[in-house]
Amino acid sequence: SWTKSHLSAPINIRDRTVGFLKVDSITPGFFTPSHAQQLKGIVEQAVIALRNAQLYDQARQEITRRIIGLKQERNFVSAVLNTAGALVMVLNPEGRILRFNRACEQTSGYSYEEVRGKRFWGLFLTSNEIPKARAIFESLVANKAPSDNESYWITKEGKPRIISWSNNVLLDNSGQVEYIIRTGIDITERRRLEERLVAIHQLGRELNLLRNEADICNIALETASFLLSLKSSGYGVVDEASGELDYYYYPIRGVPQVIEFRLPLDSKKRINILRTQGQKSEAEADASAANQPVLEEQSGSWLTAPMIVGERTLGVLDIKIQEQNYFSPNDQQLLQTLADQTAVAIENARLHRETQQRIDEMTTL
Repeated sequence: SWTKSHLSAPINIRDRTVGFLKVDSITPGFFTPSHAQQLKGIVEQAVIALRNAQLYDQARQEITRRIIGLKQERNFVSAVLNTAGALVMVLNPEGRILRFNRACEQTSGYSYEEVRGKRFWGLFLTSNEIPKARAIFESLVANKAPSDNESYWITKEGKPRIISWSNNVLLDNSGQVEYIIRTGIDITERRRLEERLVAIHQLGRELNLLRNEADICNIALETASFLLSLKSSGYGVVDEASGELDYYYYPIRGVPQVIEFRLPLDSKKRINILRTQGQKSEAEADASAANQPVLEEQSGSWLTAPMIVGERTLGVLDIKIQEQNYFSPNDQQLLQTLADQTAVAIENARLHRETQQRIDEMTTL
């Protein structure tokens, strides 16, 4: 009943009507031949867009078919190329290494000359994983079918790496296995990230149950120590009156000994103090003029993260490792996540304390 004027145009693609574009107006006689021409132009643009979409879909399907075909026709040369981030190892049917690309060298620490002609399970695997690896390899040769598996690689330096492998075979003209091509991805960091996410989730649940600020900060440092293998750590809580930190430093991981400081909030100044100082003996500390523990020269890498709620800085978390330039951007992000959770827990504890105090006051009144 509200339609007083109507204008419509068919959408035709290859002499076939696939839809209509319709417009209405509440004003009688609103549409003019000019409007019809404008609508026609819009329809023509829609037709072009629909054609392009169909062409794109057809092209995507064709590309998908070609990619599938290329995967089925992969040959020896394409398999040994140094693809970015991928470990490529080519073996003969006896499991001896014929090719070992640059990514394999960088991950394992072995050069191609060191591993050439040797069976791969005798170089990189732990004794517990050798039987499993040999069974997978023998099944691959016998069945001539692709397979996937994960295994620990022990590098030349003795460090474990988790590798996700995709195993394929290349047959000769008689249908026999000529080469085994193993393409791997180092997923060690991804697994570490998964472990960190689990630990962070567990930390969040624990912190929400605490009301003591010292307990909250100590549990956060324990979590950081578990995930990053720290040498020492510390936390500071801002004194709102002075703007400085009431700082608690744990010089040795796993030892409950704590040194109390008054340190600046500025991270550079604070870390410089911690970096250039180490604990002296108790007798020397008692003899110091300020009657405060004095520290001796220390080396290592420090990482710090502020505990912020809204626009307020409640405190800081600091951690130290023995090696220089050890921490990665992922480590920084992890510590900041722990600091954020700690800040929320501290704020919740303070709000709970204030609320309880007001309840007590109201009860007294």
